[in-house]
Amino acid sequence: MQQRLGKLETAAIRIRNFAPTAVIGLLQTEDYVDALLGDWLSGTDRTRMISSRLERQRLLDSDREFILVMAEGALRWNMGGAAVMVEQLDRLVRESRRPNVRLGIIEWTTPARVPALHGFTIYDSRAVLLGTQTATAIITDQKDVNDYEEHWAELEPIISYGDAARAAIERIAADYRSIT
Repeated sequence: MQQRLGKLETAAIRIRNFAPTAVIGLLQTEDYVDALLGDWLSGTDRTRMISSRLERQRLLDSDREFILVMAEGALRWNMGGAAVMVEQLDRLVRESRRPNVRLGIIEWTTPARVPALHGFTIYDSRAVLLGTQTATAIITDQKDVNDYEEHWAELEPIISYGDAARAAIERIAADYRSIT
C-alpha cells in the first residue's frame, strides 16, 4: 500500500491533505509511526512498513506544493507518549518552514460550521485518497473529486497557517513538555 500511495504522490504537482485525527504521514517521525502501528505488525513487515513510510517523506524534497492541514485534536492525541509527541511537534515546526510546504492547523478554539468526518488527500484535483480502519479508497470520478474540492474550500476559512500555526504547535508542545 505504501508503494501505491507513493505512486500517487510522485505523479502529483500539488498535494492537499486534511487529517483530523492523526499527524499526516508525510510528516510523521519514526517513533510516531512505530507507536501508530501498535501491535498491528511485527518483525520484518513492521520494519518494511516504517521504512516505506519514511522513504515516502523524501517527496518533501521535491518541487511539489504541499498543503497539509491537521485539526488540533490530531496533535493532542498522545500517540506513544509525551516524548514521542514533543519530537513529532518539533518536526512539524521544522517542516512548516520549507518553501514548498504550507502547514495548517485548525485550532480547537476556532468555531466551525463544517464537519471533519474523516481525513482525505487531494492529488492535483484529479484523485482523492480516503483511508479507513480496514481499507483505502482512491476516488477518481470527477463529481466526487469536486465534492472534496468544495469541502476543502469550506475548511479554508478556519485554518491557521504560518506563524499562527507554529504558535499553536508550540503551545501544544509546551503542554507535552510539562508532562515528560
